[in-house]
Amino acid sequence: MHEAEPPALYAAVRSRVGAGSALAVLHVGAQSTWLAAGTGAAAHDQWTLAAGWLRTARECGFDAPPTSRQVETAIHAIEETLMRSGAALAQDCPVYALDPALRELAVTARLAQGEPGRAILLDVEDVERAFTRLARVVQGRPAAHEGLPESPAFAARLLILRELMNHVPFSPLTLLV
Repeated sequence: MHEAEPPALYAAVRSRVGAGSALAVLHVGAQSTWLAAGTGAAAHDQWTLAAGWLRTARECGFDAPPTSRQVETAIHAIEETLMRSGAALAQDCPVYALDPALRELAVTARLAQGEPGRAILLDVEDVERAFTRLARVVQGRPAAHEGLPESPAFAARLLILRELMNHVPFSPLTLLV
């Protein structure tokens, strides 16, 4: 499975946002997640986390939907990876993503409207609301009642995003199209 390359995605976001100001780019890949930050044409800081959506779902044995124990294991593993990475962003550094799967997550979880050609802003409260709904599913409520998919990929992406936003921290996340 091909993973997105930080320099290319950082450059793509930088070209859309413009020069000068600090920014960070987030990508949640299948095997790893990374953040790249900088003020110029190329990122000067980059953190790669051994916590991708597929890797997390596999290593934590996610069912569809995952169990409470599987989610707890995943949260612990993601937190450990984050602590080891030393990832830290400057206060008020805007974070962007060109990740269609994160955009789909936001729309599927009804956190935002996916209007064609428009960016979506997600703040930490939006992600926490989605996590609360996922927690209800994990505790036995039918996923359809919460409007969430049962997919391990959805749960793993949401957990990674939640832990990043709580431990790095940053808010909002701008999902570009």
